[in-house]
Amino acid sequence: MTSSILKYELGALPGWAGWAPGRGTAQADEVAAALGATPQAQARVREAVLVFDARIPPVGAHLSAALWVPDPATGEVWGFLLVDLMVGDPARPTTPEEFLAAVRKPEKQRGLKVLDYSVSAGDKPAGPVVVQVETTAPKRSGLVLTSITWTVFPPGSHEGIRLEFHTPSPAAADALEQESVDIVNTLSITLDSAA
Repeated sequence: MTSSILKYELGALPGWAGWAPGRGTAQADEVAAALGATPQAQARVREAVLVFDARIPPVGAHLSAALWVPDPATGEVWGFLLVDLMVGDPARPTTPEEFLAAVRKPEKQRGLKVLDYSVSAGDKPAGPVVVQVETTAPKRSGLVLTSITWTVFPPGSHEGIRLEFHTPSPAAADALEQESVDIVNTLSITLDSAA
């Protein structure tokens, strides 16, 4: 019998602040105060919280959302994070190897051109991981988006935690990748021992 995830925690890293998905309007001022050093920077962060929160899909088990603002003086957002709970079948949990095979190729999305895609597996303190790195460009927009998705499989659980990092700035992609590693390294997961 496998266990459910009771709780998860991410360590605090400089330049990051989060909110509960769907509560961006209520929590935008708090995030802006944490990430912006001036009224103009705070206004920029507040607007980013509202825009990103509105774009979070209404379906799914969203646990938290966050912004990355390396320079509090400008309030320029370099990255976004969405943390999801992945629920599996308790009778037959998905293994990291099965998940890796399932995501070996990028998902086709209408109107989106995949410029680069890679997938790899590894281990982190919270358990085995599958990492997907994807660079895409919506057709006719000129925008390039980099996404780094970590799916963590805590041993003994049929559930997992997915951390999706995104940046619309090609210049920030390498830095965001390192930030994603640092954040995933702080992840701790507690399983429900009663299950």
